[in-house]
Amino acid sequence: MRWQENVLRGWLGVNADGLWAAGTCGLSVPRQNGKTLGVTEARSNYGMLVKNELVLYTSHLQKTSTETFEDMANFFDSRRLRKYVKTIRTALGREAIILKSGAQIKFLARTRNGGRGQHCDLLIFDEAQELTDEQQASFLPTQAASANPQTIYTGTPPDENAPGIVFCRIRDKASAGADGMAWAEWSVDQIGDVTDRQRWYQTNPSLGLLILESSVEKEPTTWPRTSSRANASAGGCPQAARSTTSSTPTHGTGAASRSRPNRIWCAPASNSARTAPPSPTASGPRPGPATSNGWTPEA
Repeated sequence: MRWQENVLRGWLGVNADGLWAAGTCGLSVPRQNGKTLGVTEARSNYGMLVKNELVLYTSHLQKTSTETFEDMANFFDSRRLRKYVKTIRTALGREAIILKSGAQIKFLARTRNGGRGQHCDLLIFDEAQELTDEQQASFLPTQAASANPQTIYTGTPPDENAPGIVFCRIRDKASAGADGMAWAEWSVDQIGDVTDRQRWYQTNPSLGLLILESSVEKEPTTWPRTSSRANASAGGCPQAARSTTSSTPTHGTGAASRSRPNRIWCAPASNSARTAPPSPTASGPRPGPATSNGWTPEA
């Protein structure tokens, strides 16, 4: 989908040295919008096949890591890609896909010391709304020896059951204009009327594509208020509605109008990189001077 493509363009921008313009990336959208299959997995596939990266995928639950592994294993075990695969390890908790090139991806459920003994170029924190400081501190050193590391945080808007302390801190740094960061989210300034269909589309880029209106319609009455898809994206984080300085544009309900995040902060890419199609318009501050091709993916 177009919105997934736009997020990936922000992540794949490079600077004048050919390194990732955004070494730290974030994506916040409600559940079932397709952030894992269409964005996280796509970035991992690119890293392995094109960049020869070592990838470490982590999640809060083992179930999530196993499901993501199964999706990617099916992709790499296809007739077209099987020739690049050295081995696929299926043991629970030790799932991995290793290519003949040396690129690989491991799938881990996060634990207190889960990062020990691991090494990677691309570190993915899925279900990042559940990520703790202790877990983050365990995994970040895994990139110490990488020449071009990138860390990606993806998750759903935090609620009372998942405070998202680390996730919200990353968002706040990006929105404040910190160097080398990219963040995208679909959100509204205030919770407001959870029965307003316009707000459903503002916070769910795949509504009408992967998600049915009828499914969202049931949620405000069957879910706790803080967990409803219709209101879970107020400002991206619980405190964001009162702390953010960016404005929420008025969006239509068509797919084209929802392909661009209504809040974006992205590190500018190098002018020497290949020019990409027109980029989304940022509604928040950009770190450093903006460039004409600030969303340029690496060639």
